This record gives sequence, C-alpha cells and structure tokens, in this order.
Amino acid sequence: TILQASDFSIVTGTGGVWSSARKELSSSMLPTGAHRIENSLGLFHLGILNNLGSSSEYGYFSNFSSLYLGADISICPESTITLDAGPDRLSYLWSTGATTQTISVTNQGTYWVEVDDEDCANLSDTIQVSVFTPTPVSLGPDTAICQGQTKVLTPGGGYKDVLWQDGATTPTYSATTTGTYWVRVLDGNLCPARDTLNLIVNPLPGATFIKHN
Repeated sequence: TILQASDFSIVTGTGGVWSSARKELSSSMLPTGAHRIENSLGLFHLGILNNLGSSSEYGYFSNFSSLYLGADISICPESTITLDAGPDRLSYLWSTGATTQTISVTNQGTYWVEVDDEDCANLSDTIQVSVFTPTPVSLGPDTAICQGQTKVLTPGGGYKDVLWQDGATTPTYSATTTGTYWVRVLDGNLCPARDTLNLIVNPLPGATFIKHN
C-alpha cells in the first residue's frame, strides 16, 4: 500500500474536517506499472512531485467539482442571501425549480443545485441556510403623559448597538415632547430590530379663579 490511513493527520484549525499526508517515496518503494489510489471517504486532492535530477515533474488530481455554493450559513430574519452556481453553465436546476445562475433566499432550509458544465459534466452542490431567531425589542404601547413629565424609553439590554431617531446612542431615551420615537438595535448576531412608539404630551389644565364679592 502506497498511502495508508495512518499516514494522515488532522489539519490544524479545520475542526477535524480536513486531514493531510505528505510522504516521500523512492523508486524502490513503488511497484512497477500503473498505480491506482482510491479514497473511500469523501473528496480529496492529490499532488505528486517527481524529482528528475535538476528538474521535476508535478502531477495534480482533484475530485472536487468546480461547483461550490459555499459553507452552510445563518442569516438575519427578513434578510436575503444570493446563492450563485457560477457563470457559463449549459443548464441550471435549483431545488426551488429555478433555472437561473443565481437565486435569492430568505427562508431557512436546504438548497441544492444541479448544473451541466461545458465539458458535459453533471455537477451538484448543497447548502444549508439557517435563520437566526428574531430578537424581541419593544418600547411599549403608545402612551400619553402630562406636560412637565418625562417618559423614559427602554428597548431592553444585551444589544451591541442602539440608535434612536435623533441619532442618540444611549441605552435609554428621555422623551418630553409629543412625537414619534423609534429605536433600532443590533443583537449579538448583528441582526437589526426596530420598534416605534407614539407619545402625546397633554397640557396642564388652566387655573380657574372665582371672584367673591
């Protein structure tokens, strides 16, 4: 056996997904004739460097297709991601039924595409799209206060970023005048959420004077 499973080690930083082997072989270690290397698990790249004195020959093989939708991904609620199967294919067929190079995705699920390449190869790839759980943000119901009072608006805590309608970035906002107030927050996944509150400030009643004779 030219290459054995024990020749491979995990590539650092890949979480065990990738493994590699580098092995130097002399001519005496190789059987004569053609050599067949088979991989029974997953896809692989193989490079062979043949040193010929002052020069060398390099051969490369890969059974990875040229079609790659990317790694599985999570997106924010109500956002859109574009999946691209690459240009210049003879035909496209997506799991959604689309036959275009790209599709726009807003819902979570498993998406696949099959393409016929210009060299008549049939390629396919799959990607899992997940949607982060929406972050609740609430300023409360529309309300009214009396003149001279203050309504403190609080969207909640744990946000990476807070932006109020006038550009303020404080965790809370003190409202004293009639108007529409809104807040936009970014959660831990950098997903935006927004809420609006309408505030009415009622004037104080006027004083009544009674004259006695």
